[in-house]
Parts: sequence; C-alpha cells; structure tokens
Amino acid sequence: MHFFSRTSDIISRSLTDILIGEANPLQAITQVESEIEQGVAGVRRCVQTAQANEQRLLTELEEYQKQSVQWGHSARSSLAAGHEDDARTALRRRHEMDDLIAGLRQEHVSAVATREQLTTTLRAVEARLAEARRLRQQIEEGSIPQATAATQNSAYNGDNWDQSRAADVEAELAAMRQELDQSR
Repeated sequence: MHFFSRTSDIISRSLTDILIGEANPLQAITQVESEIEQGVAGVRRCVQTAQANEQRLLTELEEYQKQSVQWGHSARSSLAAGHEDDARTALRRRHEMDDLIAGLRQEHVSAVATREQLTTTLRAVEARLAEARRLRQQIEEGSIPQATAATQNSAYNGDNWDQSRAADVEAELAAMRQELDQSR
C-alpha cells in the first residue's frame, strides 16, 4: 500500500493522521519513511536538472551577448571602411541577437524561479522525512504518536539539515535573544 501518490501529498498529509488508523504503526511509518526517501531522491534529481537548465541558459546568454557586441563592432568597422550595406547587415544581425537575448533572459528568469521553487519543495520534503524518522523513533520507544505530536515537536535534528539551514536557525535564534535582551 502506498501512502503518497505525489510529492505534494508528502508535504500536505499529516503523518500522525496516517498512523492513527494503522494496525501496525511501526510497519506503516517504515513504509512512509521509505516513500518519503524516494520522494526526496526524485526532488533532488529535479533540482539538479533545474540547476543545469539555469546554467545552460546563462551560458547561452553570455555567448549571444558576445556575438551582439561583435556584430556591433563589425557594423562600426564596415561603416568606417565605407561599406554601408555590410554595416546595415551587421546591425540587423546584432538586432537579431538582441531579440534572442531578450527571450533568453525571460527563460533564465523562469529557470531561476523553477529552481527556487524546487529547492523549497526539497526542503519541505526533507523536513517531512525528519519528522517521519522522529515518529519512527517514538514508536520504537513504545510511544504511539497522537494527532498533535508532530506539530508539538519543533526540535530539529542537525544531521537532517544542511549547514546553511542550521546556521539560519541559529542566526534567527540569536536575533530573538537580542530582541528579548533589549526589551528587558
């Protein structure tokens, strides 16, 4: 039996609600954890593809920008040499490059947004995996999670967070401490 049919299900479904109706919560949470691990792997592949697409578009943009500059120089050189028709042709090519660059810029902006959205999704699925692991540990210790247990446990396991996310939490915590100290 599968608990999730889409990645968005992993993010939106309550893990404790899934476990409440299960005859064997340990078996169920093990299956849930496995499905979430597969989801994490899939989203990671999507993020990698999005990053590669973003980089490819950036490389193309840089190449076409160089060509646009070269066509501009060619037009100037042709005109200086008295070859007006060649200058006109070079300027047409430069305008074609500029139109292509404008389209690629829009595609690049879209690729950045896609990568950012997928990265956010990856973090959410990784957070769900951390929650599933905590629930499995609770069940192994003999505690059956209640409907609100997942939301009450806000501690995080540093092994499940990348260093930048952990640093963000610590920085936010330090800022809160400072605000509290100033309000006293």
